[in-house]
Amino acid sequence: MSITTKDYSSAYKPVLQVNEGEVEQEDHRNVPRLGQEPWWTKLVPLCILVPTCVSLFILTLHIRQYKDSGTLYGWSTSYRVLVQVFVHVLASVLGALWVFPTCTIISHWTRHRLSKKSVNLDTLRLWSAITQARADWNLPWAPAFATLAFLVLNSVPAVLWAGALTPAFTYSLTTNISLSVPSGGPNGDYAYLRPNLFLTNPIGDECWNTTQSNGTFTNCLKSLQTGNLLRSVATASSPDDRPRVHGKWDNTRFQFVGRSFGVGAAAGLTDRHIAALPNVQQYSYEEVGFHAETKCIYNESSALSIWHYEKPEYGTWPSSYLAYGALPNANWTGIMGHNYTRGDRTPEMDFYAQYAFGTNDWNHSIVSTFNSKPINDDVRWMFGMVAGIQYRQLNKTQYETIFVPSLFTVDGSIVNTTIKVTRVERAEVGDPDPTRNLRLVAADSYGLSFITNSLYTSTVGDSFMENIRNLQTNRSVWSDINDPSYKTVVLDAVADSVTSIMDDSLVALGSAALTLQDATQTVHATVKSSAVQIGSKQFVWAVVVINVLGLFGVITSYLVLWKAGVPTFEYSDIGCLVMGLVQGQVAVVEDGRVRGGGGMQRWDGNPDDQQIGCFAIRLQTNEKS
Repeated sequence: MSITTKDYSSAYKPVLQVNEGEVEQEDHRNVPRLGQEPWWTKLVPLCILVPTCVSLFILTLHIRQYKDSGTLYGWSTSYRVLVQVFVHVLASVLGALWVFPTCTIISHWTRHRLSKKSVNLDTLRLWSAITQARADWNLPWAPAFATLAFLVLNSVPAVLWAGALTPAFTYSLTTNISLSVPSGGPNGDYAYLRPNLFLTNPIGDECWNTTQSNGTFTNCLKSLQTGNLLRSVATASSPDDRPRVHGKWDNTRFQFVGRSFGVGAAAGLTDRHIAALPNVQQYSYEEVGFHAETKCIYNESSALSIWHYEKPEYGTWPSSYLAYGALPNANWTGIMGHNYTRGDRTPEMDFYAQYAFGTNDWNHSIVSTFNSKPINDDVRWMFGMVAGIQYRQLNKTQYETIFVPSLFTVDGSIVNTTIKVTRVERAEVGDPDPTRNLRLVAADSYGLSFITNSLYTSTVGDSFMENIRNLQTNRSVWSDINDPSYKTVVLDAVADSVTSIMDDSLVALGSAALTLQDATQTVHATVKSSAVQIGSKQFVWAVVVINVLGLFGVITSYLVLWKAGVPTFEYSDIGCLVMGLVQGQVAVVEDGRVRGGGGMQRWDGNPDDQQIGCFAIRLQTNEKS
């Protein structure tokens, strides 16, 4: 089988190679007139207005801080892959609407330039690669890297658009959401607490309590929240550098991170309408409370003591002891006190009974606690402790707590069920408890030994000792019991425990107040919800800048090119180039490097041949330039 190839070469006239001067002197009347681009084609690059307007719209959303917690957030979390595909496609389209006008402007400028002056083939190939946004490695190295740089530059808009369109997860803030918090009741005196009953009625006949699905609430913490009080004592100090984490005394599962400062009772109780908001994360509000500051010392001259009142006849029967005495700032009124006097051994002081196994006149396992209400305008609230040999570290310790009215910011996390309370420094607030009723009931919680028995061990003493060991671990102090550093740890740990009792008791009393309609007040909370915003600010500003600059470049270029001649001839189109050569509309001008170099060698079709750069191209028109 043979293949016959027909020779069409005789049908075409060869393109003559001429000199530059000959081109200038050629009769233009014999060359067909090249068409000019119509006016509307010069408006096509204004399609850059589309990405410019879109970028300005997104920027406006950012300035107005628009964030969505509804449909867009749901799509962004449920269909992340689909959203990314959509963003990629849209970014490519908007990026192309920037690249296309840029390449079109360059094409129009170079075609206008080509009709006025000849350019060498390397330059023409460079223009062709740039207008088509491609790299041409057949060019010399400098123009080749120029085409690569332009190609990379044209990919930047799509990349920036991807960052400007991708939904970014953030938070939205909703203000002025009503929230009920504890108050002092209708008269602001905390009358519902009935504080004066505690020091005369250990059984708690006047106590009230209510049990709901979210917990048990009472105004008698010492008798109905004994376990929680002991837990507060034992966990007041953190054994490491992390803040103390402790739960509320209810069933809401909320935990305080750090000190509660006696506020934050509303978390989990009156915030259900906030928790029902879509995608809510946390909320914050301000609440007035007390910053309890406790100092602790060893008072060797303390008037507190334990008296071995009655020794049983049989060793298997516990001994009776009387805890009696007074604190420095007041005559403490003991529960069931009768000013009992027995001979000259017991001064006429109030007392309360304790039972334990002991030897002789001293006991090993008793820890008795005392508290007192300040007299007149004294702001000091005094607490003391007397203990047996087994808890001798606690014996004769005395503490003073000052309640400073303060403003606090409460941050409640719905997602993590945590509460963080921060004191607002230098905020001036009034006394939220001018009658001292609230503080009196909270301070009454310290009298744990009134209702806990001491036989083989003291639960109160063990709780204090547990917290001492926590602080020992934190500070790595393992010295002898008589060492000053160890005594410092004991005093600091006990001070932490007393402060913890005050803080947690105030929260529990506040929670009880929230069960009463006339013991609450309304504050405004700020709610933070999960949301998305369109793009990141840096990328949004970037696309705005490049699109505004691109639009400015397009408008400026066409103000110049509007009346200028832009031939319809497209040099990057191989068909246009061949037809122009055949019909004489494209002149091949020999470069000066060839004229003195002994002529051209045969070309083997290699696009890297340096002889290609020895020719220049110019469009021939029937108009004299």
